[in-house]
Amino acid sequence: IGNEKYLERLWGIIDEGIKKEGPQSKKYAIFKGSYDWHSCVHAYWALFRISTVLDSKRDDLLNVAKMLNTKNLNVESSYVESHNRFERPYGLAWYLFLSIEFHKNPHITTDNKSLLCQSSLIIALKLHEFLRICFQKQNLPQLLSNITVCGDHYNLSWAILNLFKFYHFSTQCKDYNTQGTRFSSLIDEVQSWIFTIFNIINSLSSFGDQYSTTFNTNLAHQEFFDPFAMYLTLVSDFLFISNTNAIKWKENFIASLCDGAKNLPEPAHFKVEPATNCHLFGLNWTRSWCFKSVSRLLKEEGKEEWKRYEAAKDEHIKSGLAEFEAMEKIRDEKYKFDAYSHWVPQFAVYSLTNEL
Repeated sequence: IGNEKYLERLWGIIDEGIKKEGPQSKKYAIFKGSYDWHSCVHAYWALFRISTVLDSKRDDLLNVAKMLNTKNLNVESSYVESHNRFERPYGLAWYLFLSIEFHKNPHITTDNKSLLCQSSLIIALKLHEFLRICFQKQNLPQLLSNITVCGDHYNLSWAILNLFKFYHFSTQCKDYNTQGTRFSSLIDEVQSWIFTIFNIINSLSSFGDQYSTTFNTNLAHQEFFDPFAMYLTLVSDFLFISNTNAIKWKENFIASLCDGAKNLPEPAHFKVEPATNCHLFGLNWTRSWCFKSVSRLLKEEGKEEWKRYEAAKDEHIKSGLAEFEAMEKIRDEKYKFDAYSHWVPQFAVYSLTNEL
């Protein structure tokens, strides 16, 4: 309830951003605004999430939903199919997250929801193909880098997590029932990737010091994702959603989380000004995603350490909101939109809401 006032403010900023077409907008049928394709995708996601959480039916939300029609979805999915590197993996991961949130929203008709299914399946399989290549043995050095070093759009943890969430949701959603048996083998493959990542993180000492298995506190080499935080988010959410004790390495991971609770990073501090790397504006938010995921898992497991992660989440959200207020005072609207408001508010929505 305390977050409602911020969600209302964020709604206005995000909705306004969607209406500002980006430099490449003529290529796309739906995701034209919010500066670029992936930012527009997670802007749509954020509006549906806010609507679901606040149980709010709005005319502007329904106008957004109307854009997700058969013709437009076919154009978008065809574009993704015909451009092999387009928005892989980051943008496609957000598309799948949008699909889930769209289906959960109580204010969208069943017909509208079913329209998104086929394009989502196409997107999921394209992302799956991309990730399968990443996990081939000859690509191990790049795989290591994309998991432990990369903090931008090529970070694989975020992509794998949303692919897993989509597959898991699809097995429970009637609109995807005809694909149920197909998804079981795909889910098994994604689970094998997560196990591979877990093993990699636990054996990195043999690969050298260039790979990070701790939180990155050096802002000079930081992006909007902290790679270690995204790894923890991936595995924590996977274990929570799977809800099984049959995973042999679960106990070891839980133990490492409890031990790591003693050394959680402080929120990142930087000036909200043009000289700052604008990707840093997302860092405190995405770290809060991590702490929220870990806290939820540890609480479910009956571990007292969940309280430390919850406190860390709150501190990072507090810092993120302070940055938001500072940015709102800046009068250069072009800078504010290009550097911040076309994407960071969506990250804030993820931090300030829980999945239903």
